[in-house]
Amino acid sequence: AFTPSNRGGFQSPLPSGIIFTNGVYLIQLTSPAQATTLLNSLSFTPIPNLIPVPNTSNVTFTAFASDTNGLDSVTRTSVVHIASANDAPTLSVGTTTFSILDTATATPFTGVSMADVDNSGLQPLTVAVRVSNTNGGFLTVGSSGFASNNFNYTFTGSPTNATLAVRQLTFVPVANHIPVTLKETNNFTLTVTDGYAPQTNNAIRVIVTSTNDAPVIDGVSVAHQSVQTGNSVQPFSIVTLRDVDQNDDLARTNGQSLSLQVALSGA
Repeated sequence: AFTPSNRGGFQSPLPSGIIFTNGVYLIQLTSPAQATTLLNSLSFTPIPNLIPVPNTSNVTFTAFASDTNGLDSVTRTSVVHIASANDAPTLSVGTTTFSILDTATATPFTGVSMADVDNSGLQPLTVAVRVSNTNGGFLTVGSSGFASNNFNYTFTGSPTNATLAVRQLTFVPVANHIPVTLKETNNFTLTVTDGYAPQTNNAIRVIVTSTNDAPVIDGVSVAHQSVQTGNSVQPFSIVTLRDVDQNDDLARTNGQSLSLQVALSGA
């Protein structure tokens, strides 16, 4: 017999001549030489990924022999020391390219899945997401559990919770960051580690197209402005023009170039 009994088992099927009953392995009546041969043929295999990394576990085997007169030998013990072996986590990302306007948002990690067979699938993972183009946008974490620090986002939890958390991250582009109709690619670095074997993916990206915003004119008086003949008036003295779009000439920082038309009519 061996304890604890949930750490592994002997080969199946057992060698002919050995039976398992009531938690004990019995070698049927035979000669000492044959019993020795059968005992030597037993092979114990631990259950993989059961012991949390980097822990270890001991399995103690006890054995004794009885003769036909009912006399028992001294009970002998043997110990097998099981060391847990780490398996690298797995990372898949699904869809890798997303295209949006700069007035929209994207959830680029909805296809991401993470897993780790260690600790019966429960080994904690740390997920890190980095935004490469910090001028082009940022991620919102919402209630995902991610922590945000200077365009770096991290989460630690079970593989299932890590997968659910990363799928909630939302990319928000910076509107009017580039001239109208131009496109900008925002790349993300996704890393998952169990503390021993990090896995990295750089394939996810969001392509943002800059959309046009209409210019705004303020300060135009709707009231009649009186002026006598022979005099002049400045009807647009408090008028302001603005446009949030980026100028095609990036050196011009006051917005998109505009054309102004003034039409006169009257009676």
